[in-house]
Amino acid sequence: MANDEHLDILKQGSKVWNRWRKDHAEIGPQANRPKVGKGPDFSGANLRGVQLGYVEEIINLSFADFRKTDLRKADLTVANLIGADLSGADLSEANLRDALLDNAHLCSAKLCKTNLARADLNMAFLNDADLTEANLNRAKLISANLSKATLNLASFFDTDMSNACLEGAKLIGADLAKANLTGANLMGANLNFANLNQARLSQANLSQADLRCSALIGTYLEAANLTGCKVFGTSIWRIVLSKETIQSNLVITEEDEPAITVDNLEVAQFIYLLLHNAKIRDVIDTRTVRPFLGRFRRNGAQPCIEL
Repeated sequence: MANDEHLDILKQGSKVWNRWRKDHAEIGPQANRPKVGKGPDFSGANLRGVQLGYVEEIINLSFADFRKTDLRKADLTVANLIGADLSGADLSEANLRDALLDNAHLCSAKLCKTNLARADLNMAFLNDADLTEANLNRAKLISANLSKATLNLASFFDTDMSNACLEGAKLIGADLAKANLTGANLMGANLNFANLNQARLSQANLSQADLRCSALIGTYLEAANLTGCKVFGTSIWRIVLSKETIQSNLVITEEDEPAITVDNLEVAQFIYLLLHNAKIRDVIDTRTVRPFLGRFRRNGAQPCIEL
């Protein structure tokens, strides 16, 4: 439960709160003492910006110091948290729907099952944060930093993540349908079983990304960089490419199989089936197939594939 004393101070605004925190080093980390004491407790607190259909006196929480604060299941709907420092805070199952979190610091924060639907997180810092099963539908994450964040099973339906950094992020089973990832950096990201249907990945950097068993139906990939992507089991239908799309060294085999690479995402499934399904090979003239397969490589060596 929330600490009533902490709540009374916080309701006086972020300036009063930050001054009080600075004077009470035992209640959480200070700039020069990052591991001092235990953070404040606002678990389950009602810190809504708007309630019951009328506008309340909104608490200004912008630039507030919430480092390592307990905000589990807190109600921060429509809260003004612009520039707030929530590094290392626990916001698990909190409600931040429509909250303003532009330029907020959420590095290493816990946001498991947190509701961030329609929240503004433009240029926010979420690197190393845990957003497992979080709801970010229709949120704004333009130029946000989500590098190495855990986003497994998170929902980003119709979310604007243009120019965001997701390098090394874990997005296993994430729903990115219709998300705008134009110009985003997904280098080395793990997108196993992710839903990328109708997502916009134009000019995105997906080099070395793991797309195994993901769905790319109607996905926009104009001028995207797919170099070295793992595409075993990827469902690819009606994707939109351009001459500038880079598709080199796509790995079509599973981890425990000898690596075979192709340079065309749309034919990756077809090539894998030709190599592993005798019945399909039987209905195709091998005199036509052999020279076609000769363009593909096993373990980076010269063409050596035979039917």
